Amino acid sequence: MTNKIRFLLLAFLCLSWTIQAQNCQTPITATASGITCNDNGTQLDSLDDTFAFFLLVTGDSTSWSVEPDSTLYAYDTTYNFSGFPISGGPLTLVVINTSDSLCTDTVVVAPPPPCSVAPPACLTPITAGIDSILCSDNGTPLDSLDDTFTFLLTVTGGATTWSIAGDSLIFLYDTTYLAGPLPISAGAFDLIVVDNDNMACSDTIGITPPGPCSTPPVCQTPISATVDSILCSDNGTPLDSLDDTFTFMITVTGGANSWSVAGDSLIFQYDTTYLAGPFPISVGPTDLVLVDNDDMACTDTVSITPPGPCSVPPMCQTPITADFANILCNDNGTPLDSLDDTYTLDLTVGGGATTWSLAGDTLMFPYDTAATVGPFQISAGPLTLIVVDNADSLCMDSVLVTPPPPCSVPPNACDVKEIGCMKYELLGVAVDSAQRKTYTIMVTNNCSNKMIYAAFQVPDGVVAKSPDNDAMYSAPSGREYLVRNPNFSPMYSIRFKSVADSIADGQSDVFEYTLPAQVDPDYILVVTRVAPKIFYQAHLNTFGCKDSTSQIIANGPSIPGPKAGTNTNPGGSNPDPNAPVPADPKGTFAVYPNPTTGGQVMIDIFGWAGQQLELQLFSPKGELLKTVTLLSSGYMQPFELPTGLDAGIYWLKLKPANGKPVVQQLVIQW
Repeated sequence: MTNKIRFLLLAFLCLSWTIQAQNCQTPITATASGITCNDNGTQLDSLDDTFAFFLLVTGDSTSWSVEPDSTLYAYDTTYNFSGFPISGGPLTLVVINTSDSLCTDTVVVAPPPPCSVAPPACLTPITAGIDSILCSDNGTPLDSLDDTFTFLLTVTGGATTWSIAGDSLIFLYDTTYLAGPLPISAGAFDLIVVDNDNMACSDTIGITPPGPCSTPPVCQTPISATVDSILCSDNGTPLDSLDDTFTFMITVTGGANSWSVAGDSLIFQYDTTYLAGPFPISVGPTDLVLVDNDDMACTDTVSITPPGPCSVPPMCQTPITADFANILCNDNGTPLDSLDDTYTLDLTVGGGATTWSLAGDTLMFPYDTAATVGPFQISAGPLTLIVVDNADSLCMDSVLVTPPPPCSVPPNACDVKEIGCMKYELLGVAVDSAQRKTYTIMVTNNCSNKMIYAAFQVPDGVVAKSPDNDAMYSAPSGREYLVRNPNFSPMYSIRFKSVADSIADGQSDVFEYTLPAQVDPDYILVVTRVAPKIFYQAHLNTFGCKDSTSQIIANGPSIPGPKAGTNTNPGGSNPDPNAPVPADPKGTFAVYPNPTTGGQVMIDIFGWAGQQLELQLFSPKGELLKTVTLLSSGYMQPFELPTGLDAGIYWLKLKPANGKPVVQQLVIQW
C-alpha cells in the first residue's frame, strides 16, 4: 500500500511538472487607447463610419503579432490600427508572442458612436408632374431607331429653386419646362428632382417614352429568286481540285423593272435567266441578297451550295516502302564530348522501278539496295525521314528513327553542384610544364531563360593567364563569349559573357581558363546570371582534381574523383563554403530565405545565444549599406533589407563580441 501511494505521488509530481513546463514564461499585456471615429468621407451617412485606435503591447523584447495576421510588431511601441466598421460592434483582438506561442493576451475594443450627421428631415415636400409626351422622327421618317421624345415638366411645393439629381442646372418652382429630346430607344427611366434649399426634399417620377413615330418602308411588290444548273469547272487544272470553280443560272421574278445583287452596281432584268459565277468551290456555301432597284424594301436571299470538285488529284501508281537498320554512333572526333555525337544508318527502299531520294535532297539511290545516310545529330532527338520516288513524286514513305545513345564518354567530374536549374561541373585541372593550371568547367542551364554570363572566382589581385581580357572565347559548341579578365562584379573573377546566343533548356557549354603557377585555390565560386536578372551560385571543390591533374586531359574518364552530387571536404583550413557551418565552428550563421526578392529576411544566430552582435550589410561592390545590433536570444532574428536594392550578390558580416567575424552571402533576385 505504501509503495502504491509513493507511485501515485511520483506520478502526480511528474504531471505537475509537465503542466508547469507548458505555461507561458513571459506574460504579455495589450492596451488599446485613443479610439477615434472616421466618417469615411460621407458626412451624412453614419452606416459606413469606421474607427481607429492605438495598440501597445508590453512584457517581452522580441516581437508580437495579431492572430491570424503574420505581421510582426515590436514591444513597447505604439501602433495605429484603423478601418474597422463601427456597425460591426466591439472588436476582439488576440495578441500572441512570436517567440512563445503560449504567451497571449486578448483585448476588446469598443467602437465609438458614429460621427456622421444624418441630413435634416424634409419640411416642405415637393411634387413633380409631367405632361405632353411627344415623339419626333429626328428628320428620318423611315428610320425609327433614332426617334426622340420631349415632355413638359412642372415641380411644385418648394419655395425657391429645384434641380435634377446629378445636374447643376437650376429651375423655378411652379414653372413648366420643356425636357428633352431624349432617345426613345433608351426605354423607361426614373427622374429624380431635388430641392436646392433642403436636399432631403426630393421626388421621383417614372418617364415612359412614347412609341416610335418613324414608319419603316414596306415592300409593295415582293420578289423571288430561283437558282438552277449548278456546274463545276476544273479551271484548266484537271489534277488540282483546290482551284475548282462553279457557275449557276439565276432568275428573279416579281418586280416591274430591274434588280441588282446587294453591294453591286450591275443591273439585271426581271424574268430573265442569267449565268452567275465563277465562284471558288473551296469557299463553301454562298448567300446572295437580291434587291429591287425601284423599291429597296423588296429583297430576297438565296443560298447556293457549291458542287463537289471535278478535278481528280493524281495518285501514286507504284507505292514504295522504306526500312532502316545498322544505326551507328560517331564521336565526331571529340571522344570526351557527347554533345556533338552523330549517327548514320542504312536505309533500304523497295517498290519503285528506278531511283529514290530523301525529301529535300538531290542524291539518288537505287531501289532494293541499302544506302548509308547521315550524319545526323544525336542531340536533335527522334528524326523523321521522308523518301520520294524520283519517277513519281506522289509515291513516298516515311520512317521514324530514334537516335542511339552517345558514344563519347565525358570525364568524371571532380565536383558537381546543382542550384535551382543550373548545374556546374569541374571536369578537370590540367597542369603544364610551367605548373600553370587550366581549369575546365561545364555549365548546364536547365532554365528556359538564356544564360547571360558565367563568372569564375579567382584570388584577389590575380589575372588569369588565358584567355586575355576582351578576347573572344569560342566554346566547343561554337558559341562565342566575350572575356573580361579580371572582372570585379559580382566578385573578383574571370567572366564569360554571351555575344549572340547562349545556353538554355538543358544546353551546356564548357569554359576553360589558366591561372598562374602560384595559385592553387581549394574551391571556385561560380556565379551565373540568367535573363533578365536572376543569379545562381555554387562552390566547386578542387580537392578531387589535385592528386591527378596532369592525367585529366590524357586519360579523361579513367581519372578517379568525387562523383556527381558529392560534397566532400577532406580537411584543412578552408571549409566547404556550401556547408551550413561557417568559419566559426562554435556558431551557426545563416539567412532565410536565400535567395530572396527583398523585404524582410530571418537571421539564424543560435550559436551565439546571450551575446550582443553587430550585423552589417555590404553591397556587391563592398559598400556598407546597413548596420544593426542584435542580442541573440536563441530565436531567429528578423532583419529588414533596405528598399530599392538591385539584384545581385550581397554580403552579411556578423561581428560577435568574442570571436572572429563571420561572413554569409545573400543573393537578391528580381
